[in-house]
Amino acid sequence: MHAIKSFVLDKDVFLKNENKYLDLINSFYKSNGDSYEKLNIEDMIINKNVFYGLVMKDEDIICLCRFAKMYDRKTIYCIRQINTLVEYSHKGFAALCYDTIQEYVKSKGGRKIISFVASDNINSKNLHRKCGYSSVLPNKTLRATNYYFEDSICYEKKI
Repeated sequence: MHAIKSFVLDKDVFLKNENKYLDLINSFYKSNGDSYEKLNIEDMIINKNVFYGLVMKDEDIICLCRFAKMYDRKTIYCIRQINTLVEYSHKGFAALCYDTIQEYVKSKGGRKIISFVASDNINSKNLHRKCGYSSVLPNKTLRATNYYFEDSICYEKKI
């Protein structure tokens, strides 16, 4: 039987096991066919209010979600990216990761999670609806952030 665990990798957890998580995250990106080598994961976690929601099977990441605290609104968090290994897609791991992130954000006093989804990304739109997110029109402030991109749909979940 394989152990599945889900948790948020924040600055405190990262600093206790820095090399382990750097290697695991980089390996996940490479095995998923993504080229995120230019991301400075260490700098983002330590200095930029970036967190990772992780779902692990034994000692391997099977689902990863990068999210951040929005700088101008400290009680709002923004999901930046979610990836699940192909062999684990459509098995509920992304929803488990979102639930874990929601509990973490709530424990830190967060009041809302937002996410911008490409309008043609049907799987992500379905995931957001399944997890209780509502489609909203982004206000002027959100559109001015680097979180927003054209031809996207803004989803939010109040906690």
